[in-house]
Amino acid sequence: MPSLSSLMPDDERTRLLLALKPFLSEKRAPYMDSAVNILRLASMGKIGKDLKLF
Repeated sequence: MPSLSSLMPDDERTRLLLALKPFLSEKRAPYMDSAVNILRLASMGKIGKDLKLF
């Protein structure tokens, strides 16, 4: 079963953060992962609101 994040295309903000990640130090890379996850969660919330799930 595919994950929900694989079904949703990334928006331009997420793609930008993922493109910048190779240029970050190993110390800062996990923060970028967290930021990307937050953006993905926010977009899932918007989809749920648009579908009137919550």
